[in-house]
Amino acid sequence: MYCGGPGDRESRMKTLRWGAVGGAALTLSLLGWSRDASAAGFAAQRIGGEQGGVIATNPTALYFNPGAMGFTGGGGLGMYTQVALRKVTYDRPAAPSDNMMGLSGIGNTGRASLFNVFGGPSLGAMARIGNLVVGFGFFAPFYGRAHWDKNDLSAGDKSQLAMEPAIIPLVQDGVQRWFPGAIDAELNVYYFTWGAAYRLGPLSIGGAFNAIYSKLVTTSGSNAQGRALPDTPHEYLAKLDADGIYGSFSAGAMVEAVPGQVFLGASYQAQPGLSTMQMKGTLTLDGTATGMSTTPPLPISFYESLPDVLRAGVRWRLKDAPWELRLLGDWTRWSEFTNQCITIGPAPCPIRTDGTEVVSPGTPPQVVQNYRRNWNDTYGVHLGASYWAMPDSEIFAGAWFETAAVPDSTMSPDLTDATSLTGALGFRYQASAGLYLTISYSHWQFVDRNNIGKSQLAVKNNTPVAIPTKTEDGGGIYKQWIGQAQANVEALFP
Repeated sequence: MYCGGPGDRESRMKTLRWGAVGGAALTLSLLGWSRDASAAGFAAQRIGGEQGGVIATNPTALYFNPGAMGFTGGGGLGMYTQVALRKVTYDRPAAPSDNMMGLSGIGNTGRASLFNVFGGPSLGAMARIGNLVVGFGFFAPFYGRAHWDKNDLSAGDKSQLAMEPAIIPLVQDGVQRWFPGAIDAELNVYYFTWGAAYRLGPLSIGGAFNAIYSKLVTTSGSNAQGRALPDTPHEYLAKLDADGIYGSFSAGAMVEAVPGQVFLGASYQAQPGLSTMQMKGTLTLDGTATGMSTTPPLPISFYESLPDVLRAGVRWRLKDAPWELRLLGDWTRWSEFTNQCITIGPAPCPIRTDGTEVVSPGTPPQVVQNYRRNWNDTYGVHLGASYWAMPDSEIFAGAWFETAAVPDSTMSPDLTDATSLTGALGFRYQASAGLYLTISYSHWQFVDRNNIGKSQLAVKNNTPVAIPTKTEDGGGIYKQWIGQAQANVEALFP
């Protein structure tokens, strides 16, 4: 698959006129799709499916392993699209800490669910100049969108709420609504990548620079102070909109260990922004639904740190059979994702271990809300195989195993996660000289999570978490699956 199949090099197109046509198509696709490319599960993105990875020599190498570009032919163009379905349910029982916060069970316990459809592309182009290969690509490795279903209040719930009918519109936003962005959320982290690789015999080394645009838009329930502490009779909609531009880099290498048969690859992808990202924007409290005032947009900063990634893999093309086998692994340092913090204006976010803000004498508090994450590093293993029924027809399959990033202590419905198993099946066809079409389907099945009595978002080690870090208890039963259909188009040059 990664080299194009037996006999592929001889059958590639004999002219670079594809470059002008494909370049125009690439540009139009980027302009037409970029707004919609933001919809997928956070940390559930596998660019190109089985066509992508640390040992791929197609345009996805710009993101996964720029060193692998040295093993391309004369270059190529690629568009890797996907349409996915995501289903999540969250069953929240009453928690002991609810009494501590005066949280009514009406509209705050029960089932929350979402079923979202989303899609978008990744795009890349490469060109060879002697032993040097250069390329440009557009990728969205971290992005997500969630729209939760309305809370279907029973007749009994409605009768109990009859004394305060004004709160029904917000209660209907779901039992999950107090968590950040858990009514509606959109996270976009777009990579515009320039890379190059240089081949020295059986070894190719490369690097890439990423210009990254990150945008976050969320809507969630909030009290009058803009915090995530439930206060149903005085509930607002908190609307956050923030963005920023950052840089990062990647580096990698590939070696042809056995000529034409065994290839080894490894790469490193640095953190977006190389450290903590500061997005700037506004926070608005909308009280329209409950007859309260709406605040003017408050200038804020939103802080978070996304992970860096180490990848390695091996590809073995059998010498006397139309088969290829692949083994890949990755280590994603989600331990960098310790918290997400909102502050007033450009203020930093100094938080003590007990959750309180470090405030200088004579200075008012600047932290609006701090969300503890304390995620764990994740490890993934992927096995894949390809079979060429004919020289122009490739059937492939793959299976992934990946550990969970979110611990029970900070699990919440806004960022659901669990150990997952994924299976994929697809078909790649050489439509004409150098033109390849791929369709495939991948299914993620996440292990059910039950962290009832284990959440430490409201109470940690029997001690109430301090404001501004304190939030509602995230204990509950979580279930999730994602199905993804992929369609790729590649033009590979000789």
